[in-house]
Amino acid sequence: MPTLFLVTFIDFMLSHLLPGNPALAIAGPTASPAQIAAVDAQLHLNDPLVVQYWKWLVDSIHGNFGMSFVYHESVASLISSRYQVTLSLALYAMILTAVLGVGAGLLAAVRGGLLDNVITAIAGFFLAVPQFFLGLLLVFFFAVKLPFFAGDGYTSLGTSFTGFLKTMTLPSLTLALTGAAVVARQFRSELVGVFQKEYIGFAEAKGLSSRIVLFRHAFRNAFGPALTLLGLQVAGILGGAIIIEEIFNLPGLGGLMILSLQNKDIPVLQALVLIACVIVLLANLLTDIGYARLNPRVRAK
Repeated sequence: MPTLFLVTFIDFMLSHLLPGNPALAIAGPTASPAQIAAVDAQLHLNDPLVVQYWKWLVDSIHGNFGMSFVYHESVASLISSRYQVTLSLALYAMILTAVLGVGAGLLAAVRGGLLDNVITAIAGFFLAVPQFFLGLLLVFFFAVKLPFFAGDGYTSLGTSFTGFLKTMTLPSLTLALTGAAVVARQFRSELVGVFQKEYIGFAEAKGLSSRIVLFRHAFRNAFGPALTLLGLQVAGILGGAIIIEEIFNLPGLGGLMILSLQNKDIPVLQALVLIACVIVLLANLLTDIGYARLNPRVRAK
C-alpha cells in the first residue's frame, strides 16, 4: 500500500510536468486568453496541485477517473471499450513467454551440447533485436511471405478462436520473445547448477528415473528465479504493448495512451499509468507468493 500511494503521487505530478497547456489544447490554438482561463476554471486546473491530487486520488479509489479533455466522455468508458484488446494481448504474451522461456531453458540444460549452443545463440539474438523491428520481421515472413497470420486487425476470443489466434499471435509473440530469451537463459543456468547438487546425485543413486529426478527434484528448485523473472516481464509487456499495438493496428490502450500524450489529455493519461502500475504491483505480489510456495525457506523467513 505505501508503494501504491507513492505511485499515485508520482503519476499525478509527472503528468503535470508535460509540456504545453491542457486548457489551450482543449480550447484550440485560436482561443483567446479569456477562453483559456474559462477552461482552466471549469476543470479546476487553477487549484493547487495538492488539492487537485487529493480530489483525483479520492475519485480514483471509487473508480471515477474524471472526464476526458478531448473525447468529452468519462475516462472509465474509454478504457472499458479498449482494455480487452490490451488484456488479451498481455495474457497471450505472458503465456508464450512462460512456455517458450521455460521450455527452451529446459531443453538447453537437459540436452546440452549443440542444442544448448543453438538455444543460447537464438536467445542472444532476440535480446539484441528491438521489439518494433522484430515485429516488422514477423509480419514480413509470417503475414506477407507466408500468410499464416494476419499482420493487423483484431478479432476477439469470444467472436472466433481461430480468428483470435490469427490476429493476436504475431503481436503477442513479438512481446514474448525478448522476455522468453531472458527466462530461458536464467532457467538454463539455474537448472545446470541444480544438476550439480549432491541431492540430485543421491536421487539418481537411489534408482529414481531421470524424469522423476528432473521434475520432482531439479525443476522445482530451479524454477524460483525464473518465476521472479516472469513476474518482472509484466512491466516490459505492458510497456511494449504501446508500440506493438500501433505496429499491428490494434485498438487497445496503447493507442489511447499515445493520443492522450499528443493531446495533453491528462485524466486519460493518469488513469492508464495508474492501472498499469497497479497491474505490475499485483504481478510482483503474486510472484512473491508463488516463490514462497516453491521455496520453503522463504516461507520460514
